Amino acid sequence: MTLLLSLVPKLEAAFTTVEQAIQSDGSISFLVIGDWGRRGLYNQSQVALQMGKIGEKMDIDFVVSTGDNIYDNGMKSIDDPAFQLSFVNIYTSPSLQKPWYLVLGNHDYRGDVEAQLSPALRSMDSRWICMRSFIVDAEIAELFFVDTTPFVDAYFLNPEGQNYDWRGISPRESYLQTTLKDLETSLGESTAKWKIVVGHHAIKSASIHGNTKELESLLLPILEANNVDLYVNGHDHCLQHISTSQSPIQFLTSGGGSKAWRGYYNWKTPEDMKFFYDGQGFMSIKITRTEMGIVFYDVFGNILHKWDTSKVLYKDLDFSLSLRVLISDNGGYDIVQVVFVPCLLPPKSRSTTRLNPSSPVKLSPNPTSKSRGFLGVSRIKGSIFVLFPLCGRIGVWVRRHVATKASIEMSHFELSAPSAALNSSKKQKGPIIVIDNYEKLHLQSLPGFDFRILLYASLSAKMILIN
Repeated sequence: MTLLLSLVPKLEAAFTTVEQAIQSDGSISFLVIGDWGRRGLYNQSQVALQMGKIGEKMDIDFVVSTGDNIYDNGMKSIDDPAFQLSFVNIYTSPSLQKPWYLVLGNHDYRGDVEAQLSPALRSMDSRWICMRSFIVDAEIAELFFVDTTPFVDAYFLNPEGQNYDWRGISPRESYLQTTLKDLETSLGESTAKWKIVVGHHAIKSASIHGNTKELESLLLPILEANNVDLYVNGHDHCLQHISTSQSPIQFLTSGGGSKAWRGYYNWKTPEDMKFFYDGQGFMSIKITRTEMGIVFYDVFGNILHKWDTSKVLYKDLDFSLSLRVLISDNGGYDIVQVVFVPCLLPPKSRSTTRLNPSSPVKLSPNPTSKSRGFLGVSRIKGSIFVLFPLCGRIGVWVRRHVATKASIEMSHFELSAPSAALNSSKKQKGPIIVIDNYEKLHLQSLPGFDFRILLYASLSAKMILIN
C-alpha cells in the first residue's frame, strides 16, 4: 500500500493539513466509526468484519474515527497493549489497511493523551493518524477534525471522580478561542466543493447525552456561516441522522462501534429525525464533485438508512442564464433573488454563503471607492456581496420584492435605468442564484408598454445554485 499524504502546516491557519489522494474518477469514499476500542468485545469484532466487507465493495480511501478510540480510560502509555488489542488486531481486513483519521473522545482524555497523539503509534501501525484538530484535504472535499472534549464544561466543573489529562489544553479559554479562530479561518479559506466537520461530541442528538450546548453556542454558528455540509460525531452509542429546518447542516452520529443498546430516545420534533438506531454499526460516505451519498449499516452489514444529495458548484462549462427584470411604477416584475459576485475580488473576499430564502435579507447598496469601480457592497453575516461591476462597469442588483438602481455602461454608450423604491414587508421566496467567476455579461434595454423597462441579461458563467 502506498500512503499518499503529507503533514503540512498551513500558513493561513494553525490546523495541520493532511493531503489525501482521491480515486482516478475524482471521487472519494470512506467509512466512519466511533466509540469502538474494547478489545473486540461488545460486537466490536463483528462490526470490524462488516466494515471490511463494505470497505472492499466501495474500495474506500480511508476511515474516520469520531473518538473514544480506547476504552475505558484511554491509553496508559505508548506501550499499552490496548493499542494492539483494540485496533491493530481487530481491523485486519485488507480494505481497512488505509489511513485512519482519528479525533480524541472524552474517554481518551481519561488516559495518557500524549500517547494517542504520539508518532510512535504511527511507527507501530502506519494507518494511525490522530491529532487534536486538523484537516484532511481530499481535493473535492475537506474534512475538518475538531477536538470537542475541552469544550464541555462538565468535564472541568463536575468530573465525577474521573481524572482527565488536560496537558496541552491549559489555559482552557485560550485553547478554545484559538481552536475556534483557526477553524473559522480554515473553513473560510477552503475552496473545497464539500465541507465536513468531524468531532466527538454531538451538536444535536436524541440519545442519552443529547445536544451539546457548548457546541451549539460556540461551534454551530461558525459551521453555518461557512457552508458546512455535514457535522459527523460519535459519543452517543447509536446511529442517527438529524436534519432541521433551522440549519442547512446534516447532523450525523456514528457511535456504534462496540457497546450500544442504551434504550434511550428523546427528540421532540419527529420531522427532524430522519433516522435513529440504538444499536451497533457504522456509516459510509461517498463523494463526487457534485454528489454525496451516505449509508448506515448495522452489525450484520444490513443497510439501515440512505441519504443522497447533490449540488452544482463552479460548473466547468458555459452556462447560459436568462435574467428578466421588469421595472414599472406599479412594481410589477418577476425574478428570483440574484446576487452577482465579481471575480475581480480576491478569493477570500468572494462569498458563496448560503442565504435563507425564507427570511428577508436587506441588501442596501453602500457606495465604495470609485477607483475600484464597485456599485455597492452589502454585508450579510460578515460575508461580502458586491453588486458589481465587471466588464465595462456594468451594475445590476436584483432581489425579489425590491428593485434598486441599475446602471449600464457598455462599449461606447451608456444608459441609466430609472430607480424604483419598491419596499415590501414580504419575506423573500424562491431560490437564490449566486453567479461567480463569470466571463462576460450582455445587457439590452428595450422599451415596453406603459413606460416599463425590460432588462435582459445573458451570461456565460460558472454558476453556484443554492436551494
